[in-house]
Amino acid sequence: EIWNEPDDHLDGNPSFMWHAPFEEYVKLYGITATHLKKRFPDIKICGFGSCGYYGANHPLMWGEKGRAQVMNFITCTTNFLAAVKREGWPLDMFTFHSYDTVDYLDGQVRWIRKTLDTYGFKDVELNLGEWLVGPAQEKLGTAQQAAEIAAALAILQNGPIDMAMLYDARCGLGNYSPLFNPLTRRPHKAYLAFYAFNELK
Repeated sequence: EIWNEPDDHLDGNPSFMWHAPFEEYVKLYGITATHLKKRFPDIKICGFGSCGYYGANHPLMWGEKGRAQVMNFITCTTNFLAAVKREGWPLDMFTFHSYDTVDYLDGQVRWIRKTLDTYGFKDVELNLGEWLVGPAQEKLGTAQQAAEIAAALAILQNGPIDMAMLYDARCGLGNYSPLFNPLTRRPHKAYLAFYAFNELK
């Protein structure tokens, strides 16, 4: 994956991930992807760890500033795909992130799959590089979070996704560590959702 969340930059406001206009990222991708593919033809080249497609199915809930941000994620993606197609740059896999609710996750996955296909990238693998259903401190360790994660697993299993990585599996503090209790070092209920899903498989 070449970079991470370069689309999280709007109106000259740099993010933690990218400090330049998105067009500069597109140039970086073209140079890097072409060079890497030439040197290592067997590796999979991946772009670009998008922040996600919340604007694809419910942009109105974000407020004016938030709406501009989530719609920018979509614009960046279509501009990126257009450039890759126009320039003939390598693209073997596409990654994006989602921290949305179960209700909207499937729509995001299907939107990007359809968009990739529309731009002629039907064989490009789709990777949900980061996901967690509605992260919140009050959900950690609860049956509600386990149920939401189990529902997301079922949705992803039935959707057009090739890989999906929960963010994340650290035994740490914070909203993004749903699997283990950092105080007891024991699994949270969400861990058992993964365990049960594997047993079903």
